[in-house]
Amino acid sequence: MIILGRHPLGQTAAIVLGFYLAYLGLERVRSLHFGHAIHFKRDRHDLLGALALIFLLFGMAGGLIMVARYLEKPILASMHGKGALVFLPFLMLVCFRAFTCILTRRK
Repeated sequence: MIILGRHPLGQTAAIVLGFYLAYLGLERVRSLHFGHAIHFKRDRHDLLGALALIFLLFGMAGGLIMVARYLEKPILASMHGKGALVFLPFLMLVCFRAFTCILTRRK
């Protein structure tokens, strides 16, 4: 039953980390498009972005396992599960794009 408490905490941490990464991305937009002299922390953005995506994927997998194992209900039995399955293709696309950008980035 300990896993039931970890899922919401992990997902919340990943979402908060995502908001911080969005802030870093907005700083990049300010420097590129509005002429502000801002140092973009690309390495931090890449590393933390990859961690946030991994946390979201593991949290989603953990949530699906918990529903199937502890609640003994079908995955689509709740709106929460339906929302997770709608979000899954988007998350997979973002993960693929992020990791290919990290792997093919020139230094």
